[in-house]
Amino acid sequence: MNPEQTSPFKPLPPRIHPVTYWHRVLGIVSTLIVLVTIVTGLILNHSDAFDLSEKRLRNAVIRSLYGHRDAEIGAAYQTARGWVTQLHARVFLDSDEIIQREALLVGALEMQGSLLVAFTDGIVEFDQTLDVLERYGALDGLKLPVRQLGLLDGAPFIYTDAGLFQFETATGAFKAAAADAEPQWQTSDVLPPAIRDELVVSYGGPGVSYEQLLLDVHSGRLLGLTGVIIVDAAAICLLLLAVTGIYLYFKFKRNALPPPPP
Repeated sequence: MNPEQTSPFKPLPPRIHPVTYWHRVLGIVSTLIVLVTIVTGLILNHSDAFDLSEKRLRNAVIRSLYGHRDAEIGAAYQTARGWVTQLHARVFLDSDEIIQREALLVGALEMQGSLLVAFTDGIVEFDQTLDVLERYGALDGLKLPVRQLGLLDGAPFIYTDAGLFQFETATGAFKAAAADAEPQWQTSDVLPPAIRDELVVSYGGPGVSYEQLLLDVHSGRLLGLTGVIIVDAAAICLLLLAVTGIYLYFKFKRNALPPPPP
């Protein structure tokens, strides 16, 4: 055979040592997590300079990761003293919480210094300082459920499934009203954006600080137990990476040494 003639068979690639293979795999797997850990760690080292503990993030996705619910604005009624609105079981006058009530808000109005707030299961009367003066319900002769609250000639009227009633505030009694009475009913309206924003903060909290978010990303706690396990696994990968690197260094260094003389 001509020595210059090349073999038709391709030479096999050199065999990779198993430790070398796993060393590479561990490096690839842990790279992304290590980069995230390094970047967040560097930023956290300068948290005071960037004022990260005071800056807040109110992103809906981040809030959901922290279990914060968005405020669900219910009915809102404008009165002479401000806006009365309901968020779940909390009732506010503008941005100040005045009472907690599971029943639905159906109306609110101010008269003679008192604030009347109607719910499907009764009426609550507040004084000038928003302390509860009286609660009216079925035991007081109020027919339930209450559907609407209105005003006619300075007197409050309540519409229920049992009909129309006038509320006598002096005696706390409810008497049937004439069928042709036409009170001006309170209607729900849209809250001004400024008040709505205050309520969202009041209900859902001030948001998550950038510092807290970075700390939780750095430690993996943002994803709960799963995140912690991922970060722990990355730490173990780094440990194994160091061990396999040291092993490979001494192995190939020893192989590279010339054989001892005979």
